[in-house]
Amino acid sequence: MKSDKVLIIGVTGQDGSLLAKLLVDQGKKVFGTYRKNSSNYLGKLVEIGILDSIQLVDYSIGQTLQLVELLRDNKFESIYHLAGDSMTADSFSHPYQTINTNTQGVIDLLEAVNRFSRDTKIFIAGSSEIFDSTNQNSSFKIVTEDDPKKPRNPYGVSSLANMNLANIYREQFGLIISFGIMFNHESPLRGEQFITKKITKGLAELKYKNGEALALGSFDSKRDWGAANDFVVGMQTMIDLSLNDSYILATGELNSVREILKICSKDLGYSPVFVDEGVKESLMDSVSGQTLARIDSKFFRKFDDKYIAGDTTKFKNISGWKITTKFESIISEMCRYDAEKAR
Repeated sequence: MKSDKVLIIGVTGQDGSLLAKLLVDQGKKVFGTYRKNSSNYLGKLVEIGILDSIQLVDYSIGQTLQLVELLRDNKFESIYHLAGDSMTADSFSHPYQTINTNTQGVIDLLEAVNRFSRDTKIFIAGSSEIFDSTNQNSSFKIVTEDDPKKPRNPYGVSSLANMNLANIYREQFGLIISFGIMFNHESPLRGEQFITKKITKGLAELKYKNGEALALGSFDSKRDWGAANDFVVGMQTMIDLSLNDSYILATGELNSVREILKICSKDLGYSPVFVDEGVKESLMDSVSGQTLARIDSKFFRKFDDKYIAGDTTKFKNISGWKITTKFESIISEMCRYDAEKAR
């Protein structure tokens, strides 16, 4: 009998929570691992109303025996590996922890599946940080899965290692592994350490809680930002089609921090205008004269004048997957959510 059990390793994050809701709504029996690392570690699951609809498993990367027992006791149809350290900038501060945690989590999973649950399909979340944007003549490039890989930070190194591990376990052991090369993807559940959330929450608190003006890096920094809901649909699509390869999830378009600031500040009722230039530039409300955001050079990133977007042709041609939510709608939704929280 075919199993309808699904395991999400890292269910309490943005992607894990949204994926769990998608699967629960489809009638799947969802198991999710979590770590008791904060007072509100289950907050996202509570927020979207599915805490009581999934079976939680207290598991941290490195607890290999516990993972083996979990797979032995349950015949999972599929496993989504979404856990790990994912902050690019922070990975420079603790490179060993980032690389060790991220690669060990994947190795433990692949070994456990290979030994005890070979029919289980696997999705592994990867990152666009595996690509190199510095060796290009222009400031913008669209990359495919076949473009050269040259990570510029420890987090990217761990993601590339995991992609290579997926290749090895496919070729050597015949496991079915979908690897998602994911560009930035956002939602109201985005963690506060990410720039989109920093802006939407920060501006909302400035408006309703007398917060301080935001201090940011370059307003012209750009990324390929998509909707997390679209991406979790992509994850499940890869699993459902038993796609045994690596695929990019992205929008193929670039947007800037400046655009995020404009969209959110307008949604909050401000009349935004950028004043001055260079490191002195700031965003002000033209009606009140209030400073909303300013540039702080300590947040500048090296090589942040070269940008990449993702080409999803390979995945689209196989699956029909497509982006359904535009950038402006994502930011507006996040801003409305944070405004409601701040009131």
